[in-house]
Amino acid sequence: MKLAKYQDQTGEHWGSVDVDAGTVHQISGAFETWAPAVTDAGPGVLDFIGDPVSLAAVRLLAPRPPRGEILWVALNYPDWPKPEDADPPVFQKPRSAIIGPGDEFRYPALIKKQTQCYFCYETELVAVVGASQIDDPARGSRDILGYTIGIGGALRNVRVGAVGIDLVALRSGKHTSSLGPWIVTKDEFPDGRPAVEFTTRINGVVTQEGDTGDMLWDMDRIVHEVGHRLRLSCGDVIYTGTTGYVGAPDGIFHPGDRIEATIEGIGTLSNSMETNDPYAVHPSQRLGGENRVPNIYPTPLWRRAPQ
Repeated sequence: MKLAKYQDQTGEHWGSVDVDAGTVHQISGAFETWAPAVTDAGPGVLDFIGDPVSLAAVRLLAPRPPRGEILWVALNYPDWPKPEDADPPVFQKPRSAIIGPGDEFRYPALIKKQTQCYFCYETELVAVVGASQIDDPARGSRDILGYTIGIGGALRNVRVGAVGIDLVALRSGKHTSSLGPWIVTKDEFPDGRPAVEFTTRINGVVTQEGDTGDMLWDMDRIVHEVGHRLRLSCGDVIYTGTTGYVGAPDGIFHPGDRIEATIEGIGTLSNSMETNDPYAVHPSQRLGGENRVPNIYPTPLWRRAPQ
């Protein structure tokens, strides 16, 4: 089942989406009430209000629960260099970083000060925690409500400060990541490792192709690892990493570009970047000049496009 967060004339709601019929049916009750029940017993336990309404008459929002952490697991695909025995690195994003389907990315302001930086995109499978509270991280993906699509914005080549990497600049800029268009309940995917293909298109050109079956750490391991770093609870969202790029070495996202992230079994999430670069530094200028510093964030090994 597809579970969407949407807005109509009466406010914000959660509903079940029927893509073929082009409708959404409002779910009864609060997310924190029905999400644990769906996680345990499946979507058949849901109750609904009124009749379905047209999707065209509502605005889809980021399927971000009203409370919960935004977490990100890095280096989860073979394209990214790392020690063979590495554990999953886990970071946090603020809720202000996330926008919804069709919304516009905000260009990172730090580029005006550090012109050597460049903004990149990453398509990721995202897990949404549905259990009310995870006391045993070993339960793994059994506590996942379902999966959605995430586009993770990454500001790379940020200067290293006196105390280490500036993670706020790298991953936490306001309106630099997106989520959507809806959550697909876990019963529609294999347990542990949803092996589905994903594709990224920038202005219609394929720039990423991958398969979540290539993840180094499956969902059971991810939940296990994240749960040992903080106590997961209902509404937490976990970005699970991305693959390398196809036919391009860096995945730079330019002002005015449009991105379409498609994951098999979920759908397509589309967003665009601000049309006008508010910091008056063209992307072609960001890779050189007097402010150039060593690239401290590993660029993924990229695959040539099929001949």
